[in-house]
Amino acid sequence: MKSKKVEIAFLFVTLFMGIAANTFPAYGYDAKTLLYPTISPTGYPGPGPVIRYVKRNAAGANNGTSWTNAYTDLQSALSAAASGDEIWVAKGTYKPTTGTDRKISFGLKNDVAIYGGFAGTETLRAQRNPAANVTVLSGEIGAAGNADNSYNVVVGGVTNNTAVLDGFTVAAGNANGANPFDAGGGMNLNSSNPSLANVIFSNNLASFGGGMYNDSSNPTLLNVTFIDNMAEDGGGMYNFNSSPSLLNAIFIGNTATVSSGGGILNFANSSPTLTNVEFSSNSSKAVGGGIANQNDSNPSLTNVSLYNNSAGDFGGGMANSGSSPTLINVTFSANKAAAGGGIGSFSSSPTVTTVLNSILWGDTGGEITDVNSSSTVVNFSIVQGGYSGTGNLNSDPLLGALANNGGFTQTMRLGAGSPAIDTGKDIGCPATDQRGVTRPQGSHCDIGAFEFNDQIINGGFNTYPTTKAKIPTSWKAVNFSTIDGKTMTVKKEGIASVRITGTGVTKTLSQTLLLSGSTGDAFTFSYWVKGNAIPVAGVCRAQILFYNGTTLNPTKKTINCGNGTYAFKQRLLTFTALGDYTKIVVRFTYSKASGRAWFDAVSLTR
Repeated sequence: MKSKKVEIAFLFVTLFMGIAANTFPAYGYDAKTLLYPTISPTGYPGPGPVIRYVKRNAAGANNGTSWTNAYTDLQSALSAAASGDEIWVAKGTYKPTTGTDRKISFGLKNDVAIYGGFAGTETLRAQRNPAANVTVLSGEIGAAGNADNSYNVVVGGVTNNTAVLDGFTVAAGNANGANPFDAGGGMNLNSSNPSLANVIFSNNLASFGGGMYNDSSNPTLLNVTFIDNMAEDGGGMYNFNSSPSLLNAIFIGNTATVSSGGGILNFANSSPTLTNVEFSSNSSKAVGGGIANQNDSNPSLTNVSLYNNSAGDFGGGMANSGSSPTLINVTFSANKAAAGGGIGSFSSSPTVTTVLNSILWGDTGGEITDVNSSSTVVNFSIVQGGYSGTGNLNSDPLLGALANNGGFTQTMRLGAGSPAIDTGKDIGCPATDQRGVTRPQGSHCDIGAFEFNDQIINGGFNTYPTTKAKIPTSWKAVNFSTIDGKTMTVKKEGIASVRITGTGVTKTLSQTLLLSGSTGDAFTFSYWVKGNAIPVAGVCRAQILFYNGTTLNPTKKTINCGNGTYAFKQRLLTFTALGDYTKIVVRFTYSKASGRAWFDAVSLTR
């Protein structure tokens, strides 16, 4: 059945035969700090699951009952695991076999959850850290090099969503054998629907689906990365009669060396759901550098960014044939093809590609190309060169470079004043953007995968009661627990401010923002303060602290309130971040036994 998929792809190649191949830049990858939620199987009997431990250098009884007595081989734990068990795997590299049989794989099991990312001392699953404790399932068996590697590192068997794989890197599979050992170098699923989370598929090879091959399978994938995988078709993932669900996924540097789908190939009734996904620097020799959809494959894309993907002939970002994808709040930029640099559709009549609230700008080979009666319906979108439809614009969206702007994936920020801001259609707009930022931030949803929210804090307290009311829940108060001022007669905005009265105990009011960014990001910080008998300078102050993980970075800014008695005045500071960051803390401090200060209209803008 797999051989049939090449027929339509070759129609693309034939159509554009003779077009000179383009040369594209080398690919790069910047790691980012990730969060690791856990997938838990359900239906455990009794007080809790049996935990079977695996640690490659354990020196105990090798029976899996503790870290000391852990199995040194994952296959032993899988063989022993019964329904409801969990397998905890310590950092290190594990191979399907110690021999040279390429057909041996790690097999998932129903009602068994396999977790990686442990140091090998933990007593709670929540203590693990897959980023720090890298746990690799590797097909590198036999001699060095990939020629004799395992055909499939992981296989699904016939499993359901109670089969869990969470917290691993799957690498070095090479499915270059005869059917069925020609598909899914990293993972091969046949009639399987497992749950995968926090998994990286890296440097796997195959004829079909380098990272993952799904045949009549609908797995669920959360926080997954496909990087530098390669296949003739479907470099990162190949879906055949399969509709997986992907939430928070990255496809970067994957390659289809013969025909279709550098990142993903959807073929023959494959309609995956993709939400909060990045496709960057993927390539295909012929069609669909980022994604290729063929033979009645109708995926749904929401909050997706496609950047710098390339196809030799058609559809640099996405290529469609006989398929009707739906794109909502999707951003295309810097993709390349001889035709259809953004989207290329061929023989899709009477089916239609639907695009809403999306950006196609800066792609080489044309933003949208429809061939042979294909039709792309576009509304409330920005398309370079213009495109017919309701609410469409032909204005530079002021996209930033693909970068870590928060969330699991990289995104392209909208610049201040972008025509994409507040011009999307609210009906059908998702509740959040690709990073998880609430939509809309303004009067309407923004166009594209990124919702503009550069005003990070707008901290007027006018919506809160003024008589002994609790501090707003977004702020944390230390050594005082109320808004201890009454209705203000002199104020900046609204009807209330937060008052801190000096008692000799240091009092703080702080807000923590889980916001990621990079060195050089520009900020403006402003607040309004009123003083009453503040004794000396430095008693009352505001600070902005930046953290990368738990490490305080050099960007630490302090603005003193000033001493004495004075009416409300604005304190303002502009600065740039001196390092990458994942968290910002805004803090007000009052540290003397006399005097008082009122705060209002706190604003931090990026």
